[in-house]
Amino acid sequence: MPIELTLQQAGLLALLAVTFGLLITEWLPNDLVALLVVLTLAMTGLLSPRDALSGFSSEPAIVVVSVFVLAAALHQTAIS
Repeated sequence: MPIELTLQQAGLLALLAVTFGLLITEWLPNDLVALLVVLTLAMTGLLSPRDALSGFSSEPAIVVVSVFVLAAALHQTAIS
């Protein structure tokens, strides 16, 4: 019995394959790949823009970004 995929399902599988390929080959930085995946999901309509960006408004995400900014500042000033 063959499995029939909708266009959205096929698109998501293609995006996953490209994402895994980029992450494995490290052709682009991993953070850029992650952002491109979120943007692609939002622009293709597979995910609403509100849902795609909702993870950036969570408190743990803001804390993690803040720690990275603080670490970069400490590294630039040679305190660490």
